[in-house]
Amino acid sequence: MNHVTESQSLSAHPDARLNLLFSDWSGHMKSIIIPFKEIRKIQENGWQMDGSAIQGALRVQETEMKVIPDWKTYRCFSSTQDSLFSSVICQLHLADGRPYAGDSRARLHHIQRMLDERELAIQAACEFSFYYDADNKHESSNLDWLENWLSDVRCLSGLSISMQQLSHTHQFLIHLESAHLLQAADGFALVRHLLMSRIKERKHFISLMPLPHNDARPQKMRLKLRCSGPGLKSHPLLIQKWAQTMVDHASALSCICNPTINSFRRLEILRRQRQPYYIVHKEAQEQATSIDLYTPDALMNPYLTLTALLATLVPVLDQPTIHKTSNSCTSTIPESLPRSLLEACDALSEDEWIADALGETLFSIWLSHKLEEYQRFEEHIHDWEYQQYFGS
Repeated sequence: MNHVTESQSLSAHPDARLNLLFSDWSGHMKSIIIPFKEIRKIQENGWQMDGSAIQGALRVQETEMKVIPDWKTYRCFSSTQDSLFSSVICQLHLADGRPYAGDSRARLHHIQRMLDERELAIQAACEFSFYYDADNKHESSNLDWLENWLSDVRCLSGLSISMQQLSHTHQFLIHLESAHLLQAADGFALVRHLLMSRIKERKHFISLMPLPHNDARPQKMRLKLRCSGPGLKSHPLLIQKWAQTMVDHASALSCICNPTINSFRRLEILRRQRQPYYIVHKEAQEQATSIDLYTPDALMNPYLTLTALLATLVPVLDQPTIHKTSNSCTSTIPESLPRSLLEACDALSEDEWIADALGETLFSIWLSHKLEEYQRFEEHIHDWEYQQYFGS
């Protein structure tokens, strides 16, 4: 049942609601819940909103914005007599109807269309782990709510999503994949949004970053990108050259793929353990078709990360076809990778190719927020400093 057909039955229900989901500059989902009977208004003009609610909408002309639904993402979350709830993911436009240049989802959509024109399809899969801890042992052992949450996520995203408990008692691994790049990014953002929301409701602790233990276990993350289509056949060594181009831009990419202060602590753990930066996969004796990346972390903006990674693919497509290359299919984390968010910001500010791929508005929003975040961190006196220098 599509959204037009379904609207006829849902609009008549007084309690039916439509959840308008959109991403802010950081890639975190925001939500506006409206009565479903307003769907006709949405279909015609979008939904007017106060742009000041969106982090990153800094300029005066962006204070009034509207969300425009992408109806391909429409899902009916529940259709019982007691609760009627549906959702749709939206893109951001200015009040005059122009697309908002700071919308990272729209930017990913733009670069995906560029690759479609070159007859190259990109699929994405992602694995990431999280640590969960409840207030008491009974809650920690009762994980029924996690299974219910997983069922809700599958319904909302329409993706293949699985979860497993790892050897560490409170560590879980989530796997999701999609044949469509934008759907994969939407799914990742939705999974993270719904997980954090459900945990907040239960007043429990969750971490997507390394735990503060001496035997630090880094948060697991693997991003798989697979190429297919006629465009791949005309570039026999596309994946290997793409992987090397990622390494060439690794310092700038770290500002986007590793977007927090603590992200670089995780990177340092991975570096000490000599974890791979990427692994290129071949199917039997055929050409390589996919690449696994291990350095992005679960707090990334999925739309911005995929946009930046795909931007490094474009110059490879423009190069002449070369049939000889190194047989190396794995690379460890480069020693030159930034050790802090500030170093990563400096690297990003000097990378003209990544800057151009993000666009002037999105690039300046991201960089200014990251520099401000680092400055706030530097100005703060931390617990360790109190204990070390001011303790009795």
